[in-house]
Amino acid sequence: MYPVIGFFAEEYIPLNPDKADKLTKLVLDSDDEYNIRTGETLDLGEGYAIEAKQVDGDGKKVWLEFTRDGEYIDDEIISVIDNGTNTLEFELDDIQGEYGVVVLRVHINQIFQDAAGMIAQIQGIWLIDYANAMNIEADDEFGKLNDVSINGDTLFITNADIFTFTRNSDQEIGQGMFFKIADTSASELRFYPFVEKVIGENNSKVLPVADFSTNVTSGYAPLSVLFTDLSQNATSRSWDVNNDGIEDSTEASFVYVYTSTGTYTTKLTAINANGNDTKTTLITVERKSNGGSSGGSSGGSSSGGGGGGSPEPARNVEVKELSQVFITNGKAVKFDFTKKVTSVMYITFDSKKTVGKTTTIVEMLKNKSTLTPEHPQVRSITT
Repeated sequence: MYPVIGFFAEEYIPLNPDKADKLTKLVLDSDDEYNIRTGETLDLGEGYAIEAKQVDGDGKKVWLEFTRDGEYIDDEIISVIDNGTNTLEFELDDIQGEYGVVVLRVHINQIFQDAAGMIAQIQGIWLIDYANAMNIEADDEFGKLNDVSINGDTLFITNADIFTFTRNSDQEIGQGMFFKIADTSASELRFYPFVEKVIGENNSKVLPVADFSTNVTSGYAPLSVLFTDLSQNATSRSWDVNNDGIEDSTEASFVYVYTSTGTYTTKLTAINANGNDTKTTLITVERKSNGGSSGGSSGGSSSGGGGGGSPEPARNVEVKELSQVFITNGKAVKFDFTKKVTSVMYITFDSKKTVGKTTTIVEMLKNKSTLTPEHPQVRSITT
């Protein structure tokens, strides 16, 4: 879509294809194949990354979140229907005064399942460093090249002044570009431009691998949880353990007390000079409740925004399983319970409004539920 402009031996993209005065570096233009699971993060370089928030095999949908230096930029959901419509575009506004700028394209080739779960196969990523876009003016100077001319989608940079070559030398023109002048007579002058690059530099970078442990993953409020960072190759870290987007700690190990009931997505971002990596897990906080009776049943509850937990007393719960999807108005919704720890395989319905990321909990009870005197009538659960 956008032309590539060679700018001092680097590939740059104009923010507006009809104008060459606003350029940004092309970070990635790859047809390589990447496999990504729910919760995994793919480092794209220059601090940019995408995380698979959810991979839905039955619905053929992928929910991706776009970040820079661990900070949220945007998220999109794509339906993987056929190869011609499987490209997801992230557009941003007010980049050097330009609007509707496509900063990232991701092509999803297919969705498939292995023994560990669903996988989205990416085959094609295009990314620009929009955060460091530059605006070139006619009076700008680049070393010895001090005559800048911008004509629509064409950029000319030349020298207005004369400069002298010295035999058998390297002379910088500007922005790290040099002329190599041969040791020949003036009548046989030979020279060529060059830049110096370190081959394989990117391949030698060591990226962090996020990992952590907790002493518990569920319990009654107030629930104290000990978080311990087990990441590799990390120089620093950032914890968001209550899913509010605000950093809760930078310590390697700390205790957080959950005072309210709910299901919380806890996130660790491991960081070093070459990039970052994230890992998430769920913490379920329940409230204490008295009561109990004989009989057996299974049930489920759901809440918007990833929060909320079943009010059923924990002592009456044999096993439980959680499923999380993004609910959009007018779309078919399906919660899959792939671990098959209860008799409920999935829950499906047609959404009447957009409520965003939603967690559903399915529980198999030891006895009849303390919350209702009668067994519930279930219509939309298939076993």
